[in-house]
Amino acid sequence: MFKNPYHNSRHAADVLQTIHFLIHYTGLIHWLSELEIFAILVATAAHDFEHTGRTNDFHINTRSDLAVLYNDRSPLENHHASALFALLNNDKMNICQNLTREEYREFRNLVIEMILGTDMKTHFDQLQSMRNAMHSNTGQNIDKNKAMCLLLHCSDISNPLKPFHIHQRWTDKIMSEYFEQGDDEAKLGLPISPLMDRSTILVPQSQINFVNFIVLPAYSVLHDMFDLVTNEILVECKKQSSKKEKDDEQSKLFTAKVEKEDLKARYSWAESRRSSQLNQVDNSIDIVAVEEIVDRLKSFREKLSTIVEINQSKWKELLETENS
Repeated sequence: MFKNPYHNSRHAADVLQTIHFLIHYTGLIHWLSELEIFAILVATAAHDFEHTGRTNDFHINTRSDLAVLYNDRSPLENHHASALFALLNNDKMNICQNLTREEYREFRNLVIEMILGTDMKTHFDQLQSMRNAMHSNTGQNIDKNKAMCLLLHCSDISNPLKPFHIHQRWTDKIMSEYFEQGDDEAKLGLPISPLMDRSTILVPQSQINFVNFIVLPAYSVLHDMFDLVTNEILVECKKQSSKKEKDDEQSKLFTAKVEKEDLKARYSWAESRRSSQLNQVDNSIDIVAVEEIVDRLKSFREKLSTIVEINQSKWKELLETENS
């Protein structure tokens, strides 16, 4: 059961590695809280948990138990989330047992929202929602929940942005799964879903279209979000740095003022002040590191565009071979 060509543990690991890379490389790790990072990693690992190898439409058209249970509304994604939390209810597997009640509630809400956001039917709504949030050109207007949903969704469809030999292997696996569903639909007398008729589909053309109409628009929005959020982090960093400089200056003035006071009292204050400053440094973001991320993002879009161009050209070559 659940031994699917594509939607399996390898796919989960691939998407998890992708999202781990993105939150580090783009600086989002400085924007997200520890709980939010924990939630996005768990949601990613479980986003296709117990996938049946068939699409939502297949479940709805065959009136499967999942479709009936979830009223035809994202039956797969609802099941992934539900199965995950059923697993976490097992004391031996409950990795959330040390969270407070409030933390667990936030974690659960985030994970459910992100997993539901992997339903491809939410794709265009997610992109438009993020465009609207960025319209005012300030990272403060970006809802973190929606940003995390978009990040997971884009990581889920990231195969075309990887070297062709990797992209092609994943394509072979997803098309194998699609064709199996098309075969089942034909046997059941159902209309064969788009992209799933092995006798008519041209795989290279399907990938070219998928990249042009789905992947590239999604990553264009995601890149804009990265730029906006990272610049917002940099602005906040500079504010913190300026505040720290003022605090240090006030500290020096205060130290001079109390020089003639009791030595013990002064020592006690100095220790307290030193501890406060250490905590502030530990909780702050290094400006140089964030500036490096901002510079890195400038070339990130170009690097991915180059990979896509190479992949698209290879699909076109294969398409010409099939047509000849």
